[in-house]
Parts: sequence; structure tokens; C-alpha cells
Amino acid sequence: MTGPGELRERHFRGLRQEGSILLLVLFMCMGVAVVVQSLFVVVVCAERAMSDERAGRERMEEKDQGLAELRQRALGEWVAMPWAPVGREPAMVEGALFELPEGNGWVLRAIVRQDPRISRLSTSAWLERGRDGIEVPSAALVAWDVAAAEGRDLPWLEAETGQAAGGGEPREEAAAVGYLHTLPAEPTLGSGCVLNAMSERWRLDPGWRELGVADEGSTVAAGPGVTFMGGGRGQTMRLTEGASVTALDSPALVVVTGGADLDARGRGDFYGVMVVDEGSVRLEGTIVHGAVFVTRTADFGVTGKIVFSRALLRWATDRSLTRVRLVPGTRWEGTE
Repeated sequence: MTGPGELRERHFRGLRQEGSILLLVLFMCMGVAVVVQSLFVVVVCAERAMSDERAGRERMEEKDQGLAELRQRALGEWVAMPWAPVGREPAMVEGALFELPEGNGWVLRAIVRQDPRISRLSTSAWLERGRDGIEVPSAALVAWDVAAAEGRDLPWLEAETGQAAGGGEPREEAAAVGYLHTLPAEPTLGSGCVLNAMSERWRLDPGWRELGVADEGSTVAAGPGVTFMGGGRGQTMRLTEGASVTALDSPALVVVTGGADLDARGRGDFYGVMVVDEGSVRLEGTIVHGAVFVTRTADFGVTGKIVFSRALLRWATDRSLTRVRLVPGTRWEGTE
């Protein structure tokens, strides 16, 4: 038989077991609550970090766009520039260009910054300018064919005095070379000039074709003496007064794309290079000191003429265009 003492002992033992289970459940609930709260804090912190990262990248992109605009402004005018708004208006980015004494006029320092309430960081990089040129054949004339007034006896292709290159070379070079698909029966050429036949129609390289002009009928000044014109097939673009150069020390490069023809008549002495992609050129009353490249016909009329200048051709292919680039490795961010 079980006595009263033993019954009390069992009763209190059961109470102690039930109390331990309650404490265990309480501790488990507290642990789960701590874990949930910790996870919530981690998620909130991660979301804030991602938001800060996204905002920082947006500020960086806005300043990079400011650097790109400064590069474009330096391409148009290579001079130091005081602080001025650049980029998109909502970003409130301002930039400036500073000369670098060690750059010898070929390097500028570009700096962009934002309102300190938006970003305390400024971004800078070096801008370097260089010279480039359009890619055309090494020739005085390239065309499908030529046209001249009936009975004309004056040469429509000549070379500058002393242009002939022999000078001790084993094989003497021609003073001026022209390439045509359809060779005239009796060409009127100057001394030392030759014509060669070509099998395919000449066209401007696609990369150069897209340079400078996007809209049909537009004219863009791509640099000192450099003019790009856009026109459609059957349209005629008139050589502007600004492109009529009468000084040897300030030559011109005129490029017509889109299939339009170039009317360059009555301009007298023109120093430089004419390029007409997919079109023709009319040169009555104009003497081109340089070279001419057209896809279709070069019409000389009665008095039009090309006087080949190797120096002006080299200017057009090597130094006619100005380039400006952001120098790799010079990008810097700071709080100055």
C-alpha cells in the first residue's frame, strides 16, 4: 500500500515536471522571438544597404554623364571652363575644366560635383586631345566617271609644281593619280598625271558615313574647316560660304553623305578635300587644290579642275579631325 507521504511525493514531483516544461516552452518562445527580430533587423539593414548602393551608383552615373558632357564641350572648344551646370537638370551636377601645366596644351583636368546635400564626393579625370583624319584613298581623284564640256582642251587634272616624286627612287611615281571605272577616250591631263581603271564603285567606309550628320538635309561643323552634310538621293547640297577656303594655311574638308550631290560651282580656289559618298560633284568655276573623291560623276564643266596637293591630302587623312578622350586610369573620386 502507498502511504500518504509517498502520494505527496508523487504529487510534488509531477508539479515540478510540469513547471520545467513551461519554462522550456517559455525559453523556446523567447528564442524564436529573438531570431525573428534578428532576421527582421538583418532584412531592414540589407534593404537599406541596397538602397544606399543604388543611390550611390545613380550619383556616380550622374557625375560620369557630367564628365561625358565636359568631354563634348572640350571637343567643340579646347579651353579652360569655370564651374557651370552640366548633365541633366534634376541631377544638379556642375563641372569645370582646368589647364594642366605639364599637359603642354594637350591635356585638361575635368571635375564634376553635386550639391553636398546630394553627394559630398566629386569626380575628376584627365581629358586628352589628339588629331585624326578621314580614311580615303591615296589619290588625286576617285570617281565612277568624269564629265567635261565638249571641246575642252584645258587639263582637268594637274599636280602642284614639283609634285612628281621620283627623286632618286628606282621607279618614278606619277605626279597625280586618278582612279575611274569608266576611263575617258582622250583625257585632258597635266604633266605627269595618270588615270587607272578600277573594277568596283568607290564608297566611303560605313564608320565614316555615320560620323557628324544624323538628319537628312543637315550641315554640321565637325571642327575648324571640317563640314559634314547629310542629304538624300536626288538632293543637291550647296557648298557653303564657310567651306570656301582661299588660304593654303586653313584648308577645308567637306563630306557629303546619304547619296546627295554636291554643287561646288563658282568657288574659285578651294584648298582642301571633297568627299561625296553615293553622289556626284559639280566643279564648274572651281579649282580644287587637294583631292576629290566621289561615288558617281565628277563634272568639271569648262573651267573646273583638280590641282593635286599631297600635303593637303595628308592633312585630311591625318590631322583634319580633332579627338578628345577621357584618359584611362585618371578617374578619381574624393571630397576635395
